[in-house]
Amino acid sequence: MQDFFHGQSVSFREHSGKVNFICDEYITLTIKEYCNPNQSAWNCIRNPNQVNLLVFREYWHEVIPCDSK
Repeated sequence: MQDFFHGQSVSFREHSGKVNFICDEYITLTIKEYCNPNQSAWNCIRNPNQVNLLVFREYWHEVIPCDSK
């Protein structure tokens, strides 16, 4: 089993992002964060909208950790 950790920068196929959630069956990668135009600036900083990509265990071998410099 490949070890992932929350916040880890990774690439999966044509997507790059950060590991957001980990369980035995899948991980999610946050590939985009953005603010809703109607959100206040304070709320956007604390709770941005996210686009998350679900990667099931059978594809974990395709997830490539990025160098953390």
